[in-house]
Amino acid sequence: MTRDEALKILGLEEGANLYEIEKRYSLLSRSFIHEDRQQVEEKIRRVVEAYDFLTGKSTVWTPEPEPMGARRFLGKTKREWRNWADYAYRPILVVLVLIAVFASILHSALTTKQADLELAYVGAFAALDPLAAELDFNLLDESELWESKKISIDFLACYQGIDFRSEQATLMRMSLIASGAANCDLMILDRPMFDRYVEHGLFRQIDMSSLSPEEAEAFSSLEPIQAEVKEEDESGAIQVLERGTYGLASRRQEDFAALGIYGREYIFAFPRSAKHFDLAEQYLLDMLSSRARLRDAYAELLKSAHSEDRPPARKE
Repeated sequence: MTRDEALKILGLEEGANLYEIEKRYSLLSRSFIHEDRQQVEEKIRRVVEAYDFLTGKSTVWTPEPEPMGARRFLGKTKREWRNWADYAYRPILVVLVLIAVFASILHSALTTKQADLELAYVGAFAALDPLAAELDFNLLDESELWESKKISIDFLACYQGIDFRSEQATLMRMSLIASGAANCDLMILDRPMFDRYVEHGLFRQIDMSSLSPEEAEAFSSLEPIQAEVKEEDESGAIQVLERGTYGLASRRQEDFAALGIYGREYIFAFPRSAKHFDLAEQYLLDMLSSRARLRDAYAELLKSAHSEDRPPARKE
């Protein structure tokens, strides 16, 4: 055997040093583990000979004799299957875990009912009142419209003094809604957050002239907010693209206390990307027209809660 032949067997080029020879020999030796030993004995012999020639060693390779009466399963002995398992169990375990995670996500996506209406409170609003959670959503409307509807409520907090992580989470969510990657059908915002996003065109215009008499009466307690959608051109000048009504404001906290949401001002706005605009509009109308019933129901809950907390009267 010549040096050129030995280098060719190991797959090395002329000028390979001892480190490269050792590394290549180790790599080829491991590559034969998963192959049938009867088919690779000649390859192993030639690799060993080439390695011995290049390193000056006199190791003579002889194949390990197969035990007498060794049984084979699918062409491999028990030892060969054990060697294969030692090297393959980790990748197989990773694949099984990935399959389980994917199956769980797929099952959740297929079995979880999507919300029929998605609301978001954006800005400085207090947490949900536990008492308000007991209110029946059918109080919003005397019909059975909301009985079968699933309503999702999201709280996107953003106010002075909030921690950085929560603020960034809210801004990221708002960016997703603005781009259409996430849905929101109706937003209830405070004034700073409304002013922050209205000029970027996040909300659709509200045509007050097209309201029916019933709708106009329900909206009469709300104050239309006029705003402008602006854009900066290439020269840096600000141009006004649209003017109109983009929000409806209410300062009557008592009207919304029954829903368990507390804030200084409530501005209702419909995102342009809303998937269920008609349903969101109906929700707002029903909520406004049901304020009296909501207040009464909430007052009853408060009265009941206070009576349960009050200690029993002492007998004289």
